[in-house]
Amino acid sequence: MEPKTIDANLPVFYTLAIMNALRTILLIALLPLPTWPATLHVSPDGDGTNGLSWETAFSTPQEAMVVAASGDSVWVRSATYLGPLDMAPGVRMYGGFSGTESAEEFLLRNWKTNPTHVRGGRSVIRAASESVIDGFTVSAGSGTPDTGGGGIIAIGVSIALQNCAISGNHTSGGIGGGMYIRSGTATIQNCIFDRNTSFTSGGGVGIINSIVRIYDSRIEDNTASGIQNSVRYFGWGGGVYLSGGRLETYNCIFRRNIARGFASPFGQFPGIPSQGGAVRILGGNAYFANTLFDLNDAYGGSLVTGGGPDTEFRNCTIVRNGFLFRWDANILGASGSRIIACIITNNFTDSTSWHSGSDAPRAHHSLIEGGHPGEGNIDADPMFVDPEIGDFHLQRGSPCIDSGTDTGLTTDLDGNPRPIGDYDMGAFEFPYLRSDIDGNGRVDENDLFVFQRDWRKGTEGR
Repeated sequence: MEPKTIDANLPVFYTLAIMNALRTILLIALLPLPTWPATLHVSPDGDGTNGLSWETAFSTPQEAMVVAASGDSVWVRSATYLGPLDMAPGVRMYGGFSGTESAEEFLLRNWKTNPTHVRGGRSVIRAASESVIDGFTVSAGSGTPDTGGGGIIAIGVSIALQNCAISGNHTSGGIGGGMYIRSGTATIQNCIFDRNTSFTSGGGVGIINSIVRIYDSRIEDNTASGIQNSVRYFGWGGGVYLSGGRLETYNCIFRRNIARGFASPFGQFPGIPSQGGAVRILGGNAYFANTLFDLNDAYGGSLVTGGGPDTEFRNCTIVRNGFLFRWDANILGASGSRIIACIITNNFTDSTSWHSGSDAPRAHHSLIEGGHPGEGNIDADPMFVDPEIGDFHLQRGSPCIDSGTDTGLTTDLDGNPRPIGDYDMGAFEFPYLRSDIDGNGRVDENDLFVFQRDWRKGTEGR
């Protein structure tokens, strides 16, 4: 048998292999370790150690923002916290916690039963890039004199605002009593902007060169005052002021917003009245879908003024707007705006005060009090359920039922499917088929029986 031989190069080979392995391990060790998003907690009862549990929670949201990194979440226990609060970039902040939820119980939070307040300060919350603010009441803030934004200010950033109430904020300089956004984007969902005031423009929201989309929200009782220290100025956009960019609203309510003031000869911009009780569009364009405008007032253009041919209303109900002692009673001052499947009635003005000629609104398949040219337009009593208390749903037999057109919307302001039968006019789809007499959601033999039973009743003597 031949004796085995040993390759003299093997020791060198093994040595090189070991060195390469060690080099690889060293390189891996020097690479930055991956990080995972953290959940930080805020509670007045926490000891402030690290925020990783309710027991070790930070005592204020601002303390959590100091250590938070992009992608982190901040859970805030129900309490009242003082502003101002500077958001950290990319951080999601959630209110509505009772302070006992585990990491798996996020869905147990309830911002209604566990109200979480951030209040006070010059701009209560200052948004950062990709901020998410969800489940808070933001109040008692004052905007900065050079910008505004009493409640929330967002400049050059993208922000998502959800399940929040922006209430009772003001700015005595700049615009946007409730919120001010400039050169950015905002998505607002299921929020309330109420009782905010601005010295000049945007009582509820002020928008400059930004894209803002608002869903399922209420903009109510906001004021662009136009009066400060007894000096009269103009107030523009009691609810929302837009100067450049785009505003879109879906399933929203604008109610009791006011633009006050008529500039005196000695004030700024003498002779210019307040404009846009609900919305003032100085530049840019807007799109309103399934939106109710009710009881908004201004001296000059009580509903929407400014804008251009890209301003559009689809399935909107526009009622009781105007100002009894108005300088100019335009309901829709947006020149060349498009109105599709809307109801416009019982406002403190009439269609003759709209823009005319080439600037007149283009409307079709809409109910417009006083009449307006366009295919499918009608002038009739819309038969609201109870307009005196603000119920603008349609009664059975309303001429608006099955008289609208396909606007591309698949639900109405209440979230009910659209259409039911054919398309209706206005923000609220009639919830039954026209011939569903017993209201069970079907047209069947029972409806025929009711019809036959009542046939000719009430016609005796005719």
